[in-house]
Amino acid sequence: MSILRTNQIQDTSGNSAMMIDSNGVVTQPNNPMFKVKGVDNIALTNNTYTKVTFNSEEFDVGGYYDSTTNYRYTPQVAGKYFIYGKVYITYGSSAVENIYIAIYKNGVLVEVFQSLMGATNYGSVQVSSLIEMNGSSDYVEIYTKASHSTDAVYYSSGRLGEFSGYRIGG
Repeated sequence: MSILRTNQIQDTSGNSAMMIDSNGVVTQPNNPMFKVKGVDNIALTNNTYTKVTFNSEEFDVGGYYDSTTNYRYTPQVAGKYFIYGKVYITYGSSAVENIYIAIYKNGVLVEVFQSLMGATNYGSVQVSSLIEMNGSSDYVEIYTKASHSTDAVYYSSGRLGEFSGYRIGG
């Protein structure tokens, strides 16, 4: 039986790649992850997906989130990522409303959640998925839509909205 004792593992350049504390908790200081919030009261075109403007970073380990131009996450580390999105939608029409939120990868819908809202005229939708990213050009974005309404708007700031993700492994 062999025992290896260490509290830090470094890469070949001497940078800290992994730490292990006395309780056995392993941390990776450069593991890519992000969490962003967005804007409020943005009009939705009836039955058309609209990209959600998440422009306020709470954190962005690695600096891979674009909060000023494309509002997308393009991690430069390959692996499998847990991606999450949430928005709040309101509308004034009395029609039965379907509201949606979707994750797009490289401009293509890969995951969607739909909620039938009925007569409540507001609601929150959220979506999550595990998505493989190539670490160079793959990117993810959040889109939302409402159907049967000409006055729907979305909110994505504060507790009403979120776009986040983190790398879970190779």
